[in-house]
Amino acid sequence: MELTVECFSGRKADERPIRFTLEGRQYQVKAVLDQWYDPESIYYKVLTDDGNVYILRIGIGGKSPLLPSLYNAYYGEEGLKNPTAEEWAAFAANCNLRDMGTHLCALPTGEHCPKGLICLGCAHAQPKKSAVPIFRRMLTSHERSLEAARGHSEPAGQIAAREMEIVRIKGALQRAEELSDDVAAVIERAL
Repeated sequence: MELTVECFSGRKADERPIRFTLEGRQYQVKAVLDQWYDPESIYYKVLTDDGNVYILRIGIGGKSPLLPSLYNAYYGEEGLKNPTAEEWAAFAANCNLRDMGTHLCALPTGEHCPKGLICLGCAHAQPKKSAVPIFRRMLTSHERSLEAARGHSEPAGQIAAREMEIVRIKGALQRAEELSDDVAAVIERAL
């Protein structure tokens, strides 16, 4: 299996993947959903332009990229589904949820947030259905800003950051809209 990964280099070399080619097909990374380490590799859970979620494992210290896996193939369709009211109630009873306004954060109290409170793309965040109008306004505002930035020839890195934020907002909006009414009610009552 042939895999090449292109990474963004900002404060450090190969900071995060921006695209990869697998068996001759190129995939654009729309969002890095999660990242973790082991002694020899960095793992990235990424959302790509084809709508799939992939796990990329990249060797540390100049080692070549290793095999990716399709997230859905590993976890199945259940891995990305919204919780039922019963699942949510059981989860809420076993952790400290924090109300962040537009969503609930399930990161245990006292733990450091690895995302720097960039909540919309975080796996610990569950957007609230009541925040759908806010997400729609945010999306409209960010899309307008992106168009203005393109018109003013902003640097490519800033354009990419704006695009990434739009992907996060769209994901939060979709997750909030997909909530069934009973689950949405449980989430609103959780705090």
